[in-house]
Amino acid sequence: MIDDSSTFREYLRSGLQDAGYDVLTAETGEQGLALAQSSEIGAFIVDNVLPGIDGASVVRRLRQQVRHRRTPSLLLTSSTDPRHELNALEAGADAFVLKEESMEVLLARLASALRSVGASIYDSVPQGDRRPPSVLFVDALKDWSEPVAAALRQEGVDVRAGKSEGIASHPSDCIVLSVSSVASASDLIAKLRKRDVPRSPRIVLVGESQSRTELVDAIALGADDYLPSSAGEAVMTARLHAQLRRKQLEDENEIARENLIRHRMELENQTQLAAARAAIAEELRAARDIAERKAREAENLLAQNDAVFRSMADGLVIVDLNGGIIQANQAAMNIFGVSEPAHLERMLDPNSAAAELRTLAGEIVPPSEWPLSQACRGVSISNLELQVVRRQGNSQFLATFNAVPVRDREGTRILAALTFRDITSLKRSEEILRKTEQLAVTGRLAASIAHEINNPLSAVMNLLFLAELDARDNPHTAEMLDKAQKELRRIADITRQTLAFYRDWNRPIETDVSAMVSDIADMFTVKLRVAEMEVQLELDASAQPCVYPGELRQAISNVLSNAIEASPRGGTLRVRVRNTVNNGTPGVRITIGDCGHGIPRTFYSEMFQPFSSLRGTNGTGLGLWVTQAIIVRHGGSLRFRSRTGVPSGTVFTMFVPFVPLNARASDTMGNLFRDLGRELLSPGR
Repeated sequence: MIDDSSTFREYLRSGLQDAGYDVLTAETGEQGLALAQSSEIGAFIVDNVLPGIDGASVVRRLRQQVRHRRTPSLLLTSSTDPRHELNALEAGADAFVLKEESMEVLLARLASALRSVGASIYDSVPQGDRRPPSVLFVDALKDWSEPVAAALRQEGVDVRAGKSEGIASHPSDCIVLSVSSVASASDLIAKLRKRDVPRSPRIVLVGESQSRTELVDAIALGADDYLPSSAGEAVMTARLHAQLRRKQLEDENEIARENLIRHRMELENQTQLAAARAAIAEELRAARDIAERKAREAENLLAQNDAVFRSMADGLVIVDLNGGIIQANQAAMNIFGVSEPAHLERMLDPNSAAAELRTLAGEIVPPSEWPLSQACRGVSISNLELQVVRRQGNSQFLATFNAVPVRDREGTRILAALTFRDITSLKRSEEILRKTEQLAVTGRLAASIAHEINNPLSAVMNLLFLAELDARDNPHTAEMLDKAQKELRRIADITRQTLAFYRDWNRPIETDVSAMVSDIADMFTVKLRVAEMEVQLELDASAQPCVYPGELRQAISNVLSNAIEASPRGGTLRVRVRNTVNNGTPGVRITIGDCGHGIPRTFYSEMFQPFSSLRGTNGTGLGLWVTQAIIVRHGGSLRFRSRTGVPSGTVFTMFVPFVPLNARASDTMGNLFRDLGRELLSPGR
């Protein structure tokens, strides 16, 4: 039911539900059309005047939908203008009801419309030999029947006239009975409904009375509509067209049901025939199923093997005994840096000049000793580490090779298989770990030496002090002793700084960062003097956060050392220490700037990764990684900005809060190198 009046909607809902109908409601035509698409609807009751599209347009759109082409539609209106009824019937409505009519009249109209709706049908109904629709006027008065008959004939309707006594000899789609009262036609209606005809005609009664009770009584007796004879030609013609349209839908329903029965019979015959054929073909089907299953198993096995072959991280190459590649996975081509198997075949051919193999000692491997050559001769090679040199581009990498001959069931060699893995990164990691361990041992040795010489060094300084007291009368000797005292103090400072690097602090302590930076700069005095470089210090003596001194000293030394290495001869470094607030956290900011060539943007993503260095083999690639870890574990941050243009240079900024966020007693450097071990042993390395 589609009506924009909530009061009338509720009135209709109540009356229809009391009559046993399930009711869905919509306020606008658009909502009603959407509901029609998503719900099973048996009939539509539509208000003619709606916001948006009007009721007649709603009915017209419903008739355009395949699923609702035959669904009965009643149009409601408050207007008595006959043009509205004509418009509704032309749009495809089955009946036109005034809103002022009683609920009884509405229910009667709805029952009449629903009575002609059959069971489920096919949307596509064979047309057959169509005849024009026919209307039979029985006992009709000429004053109203002749204008209507003329209008129907102009539209192609077969119109005939007859008497009630001979009605059986005139089969028609619609019979119009002229009656004095509805009750007088009850016997004739019953007779027409009981006739043994394939498709019952539509029955319309025409009488003098304009009472709405006549309509209700007519529908109750079995008629499909009632019209007063004063309704006029246009209204009568439109109402008869609606009945003919409904009769056409009934005929299509019946034809569809007949076709359905015939189709079911054909299906039963075909089923019996198929059962007979199935019995004959059962053995063939079983054999085919077995063959198909084995074929699928073979295909699945082949697909699995291919997936394993393509997903291997190691290079895998299958060759014939002449060295021609039969199959190679993508990893093999990626390792050798080629895009086609033909290029890879030239790389693996010992007689070509595309590549050469060398031992780790640098000796050239003769062609006959190449792994693939030996496998083709029947010799197996296992875990042979060689250096591969690509002539084009003069690039090289380290790889471990395995090669085996492939034999058939009789033991005859038919193929050779070669696997290899790029171990360049692994070897580099092993070398860096070895150097790192050497540095750790050297650091422990230096700390031990510094500790051992500290006590005798103090004794020598005391003796020099006493000697200076005795040499006051000899200026030359006093001058020499003073110089010796200064050099010894320098040795003492170096010893103290060496111990500070290695000392393990179990808790953070208040530290003068400015003094620490000054000490570190003194450590690099010789290196700066050789490079003719100058360090400009801007230090704040009040910068005294609680830190782990050994770790922070290491972090500052790493960054300052990198700045010295990056700057050109005669350059200037700037180091500044000051108190600041970072994101609401008070702390100390240490800024170190150089005047080097800057850091390429392509290296930014690798800056703080282990073993990443712009100095090649001259650097371990661990300095910034360790520095970032130390600063982060203090609860601080490490940032940088760099420029490669003119002028160029890089500035690193370290921020550490006055109080570390995570005070801990664990060995930070130990944790760092444990993380490094996990990194090296991870599958991706």
